[in-house]
Amino acid sequence: MLSWFSNWWRRRRDLRRRAIFRYWDGRAFRAADPLAVYRKLATHSRFDWERHPKEIDAGDAEATETTLAAVREVFRVTPFDTLKRTGLTEAETLTLLIDFVGYLGLLKKSIRLPPISRRPTVPASSPTTNEPTTSATSDSGSTSPELKADTVAESVSAS
Repeated sequence: MLSWFSNWWRRRRDLRRRAIFRYWDGRAFRAADPLAVYRKLATHSRFDWERHPKEIDAGDAEATETTLAAVREVFRVTPFDTLKRTGLTEAETLTLLIDFVGYLGLLKKSIRLPPISRRPTVPASSPTTNEPTTSATSDSGSTSPELKADTVAESVSAS
């Protein structure tokens, strides 16, 4: 019994460290990569982050159906089955989306990316010169990429 609890606690702690979203699917807990889930929702053929949540708040039934279908597809959850007592109710399905958006907000606040060095680049075609083709102070994105945590986090939470 003690080893089961120890293993359960270790798995749970590891999921938190790795920024993996955990959710209940109506039968069991599942884990998902939050960026992959976000990308699937953002590129969904029918669901629109900007439009559908606002329309649900206004009571639009079509927006509710579209959102429910998208969340069920992306998170691989099923509608509630009264006979088997499995799956998620419509309210639980919408709550799953709300919880996911909240998780993205927390992830945005806690993400820490290491700085990328801004060393100048030397072209491979001219080995005779030791001078870089781009100055060290150049801000050209093609020669000295700079990734900022805020930019990544903003794209994650653009909901």
